[in-house]
Amino acid sequence: LQEFATGGVVFGTTVSLRVLHDDASTAHTALSAAMQALREVDHLMSLHRHDSALSQLNRDGVLDHPDPRLLAVLQAAQSTARMTGGAFDVTVQPLWDAASGQTDSATALARVGWHKLAVDTAQVRLGEAGMAVTLNGIAQGYGADVALATLRAHGIQHALDRKSTR
Repeated sequence: LQEFATGGVVFGTTVSLRVLHDDASTAHTALSAAMQALREVDHLMSLHRHDSALSQLNRDGVLDHPDPRLLAVLQAAQSTARMTGGAFDVTVQPLWDAASGQTDSATALARVGWHKLAVDTAQVRLGEAGMAVTLNGIAQGYGADVALATLRAHGIQHALDRKSTR
């Protein structure tokens, strides 16, 4: 088995993927597909992209017919919020904005609340003006799962870990 790698900037950070495989063409094709899958997740869920679906939701307060991948992540986030009594809450973006001096913390805190986020297949809606969602606590993990599934679909069995079978 040989090691092959690729990387790029996704989710506002540098990402690298490594695989072990005996065929260079298969490895390169799989790595390219996995990076494309990550870029697609980034295009949906990144706060660093003004054209992402998440940025559109935060800007408009509503997102009609959300992409199934975004919907799955938001549903997982809401489920986690319920299970943790709100300790995990993707609506904390106003607090990040307040921390950077864009708003005051009292105003920001009033705009936070996972229970005010409506998520269903037809529409995602923020419960009030000024609310905003960050998926930074969940989207990267989802992206890693998508990348691994893509690599597996291309026949890669040894990926995304430091352990090798050499």
